[in-house]
Amino acid sequence: DVRFGFQDGTFRLQVLELKIGGYRLEWQGEHRTQEEVILRELPKPGSLFSVQALRQGIARLMATGLLAEPPGVRLAPGEKEDQVVVVLSLKEARTGLFQPAIGWSSLEGWSGSVSFKETNLFGLAHQVSLDLAFLQNEAKDNLSLSLSLSYTVPWLYLDYWDLKEVRTSLSFSLFSTPIGNNKLLQGSTDTGWEYTERRTGGGFSLSRPFSQDLENLRLSLGLSARRSTYALEVYDPNAPCDPAVTNPADPKYCDGNGYKNPSLAQSLLPTPGWTFRLDTGVSYLEVDNPRFRTQGYEASLSTGLGLSLPDTGGRSFFVPLVTTGKTYMPLDEERRQALAFRLSAGTLLGFPPESERFFLSGSGAEAFLLRGYEDRKYGGLSFATGSMEYRYNFNLSPQGGTNLYGILFTDLGIADNTGGVKWGAGVGLQLDLDVLGVLLPSLRLDYAFSPESPTGRLHFRIGPMF
Repeated sequence: DVRFGFQDGTFRLQVLELKIGGYRLEWQGEHRTQEEVILRELPKPGSLFSVQALRQGIARLMATGLLAEPPGVRLAPGEKEDQVVVVLSLKEARTGLFQPAIGWSSLEGWSGSVSFKETNLFGLAHQVSLDLAFLQNEAKDNLSLSLSLSYTVPWLYLDYWDLKEVRTSLSFSLFSTPIGNNKLLQGSTDTGWEYTERRTGGGFSLSRPFSQDLENLRLSLGLSARRSTYALEVYDPNAPCDPAVTNPADPKYCDGNGYKNPSLAQSLLPTPGWTFRLDTGVSYLEVDNPRFRTQGYEASLSTGLGLSLPDTGGRSFFVPLVTTGKTYMPLDEERRQALAFRLSAGTLLGFPPESERFFLSGSGAEAFLLRGYEDRKYGGLSFATGSMEYRYNFNLSPQGGTNLYGILFTDLGIADNTGGVKWGAGVGLQLDLDVLGVLLPSLRLDYAFSPESPTGRLHFRIGPMF
């Protein structure tokens, strides 16, 4: 507030700094979000009133996904002359989602899934998700169930240490998931058989900024336990033989010679066992827009200690090391076009089990991204990958809802068994879908070409662009 006037012939200019005296929340319709969940994202009462700081707080609030639309803002007089009350008009978004699905194909038979997600449990912004799926596969059990359950506290908002000042997140997970179509090798020789690995276990992780003043620098700590079991895909139509065939004249008859011996193939499967891991990581992120990055950079380094306990006895230790760097460049003033660059590398020290080795994939984690090739065909104890993408934002929803992005990309990758650098290139689409106010995980389709797939190969991923 600025006041001016004259006193005894002297011009007086009085500047009164306004402070935030408090907030008043006015909800449209029913709500269950607790007041502290809203207020912790906004400038604290008692601080100087700043339009820029308030806008930043509202941006953080919208990023939580708790509100259906940006809040209306108006000011009301406070209890003191230098105070204002910020009045927010809020409309709560739908935060629960239940998705059942069932399907059939001539290649894979019946499949189905049930997914439940809630991002505002107890009105505290806690997140819980449950995914249950079944599908027929080519392994011996002929039916694969997949289960994953996670619970996340995005801000451990407790009156202890600096937890109310520094956004510390905590998450727990339980899972039992199959990973199929793994090539069965004898040394470096492809036997023609494939197998399914089932991973069952759980874990927890803790993540937080280094300090209140270094919010972009994040530290993470995780502990997990996992059991891996393996099943030969005896119903694979491309396997060397079919145990169900009884006619010796049939080319698919298992005559016991070479790899037409299922018992030999069974003996080549990796050894089942338990793996325990303590993982640590550090990352630095400074970008303009987390959903569509056009400027900035990100760097991360992760390592840890693993313990392998195979069922055959003994134990072995291993240390994973993975680092990734990314940077972004805008191509127009509206920032609807951008170039993105990524470089990743890693190695495994010690004696890791087969399930912990690195595998390049067009559908997996971004550090191992190599599109245009069969998933998990290439891998080993060390790898390096790089990607360059041109991205276009169709801007279907400027307010941050459903949106579509177009991508042109090229990948490079090398691992222990690639025999040199592999490359792939192609086009992609990413869909961010808003269903009843709930923003679903990004869906990504890439169609890539490579020397091994000159007609192209389709890759599907769930998750945002790197």
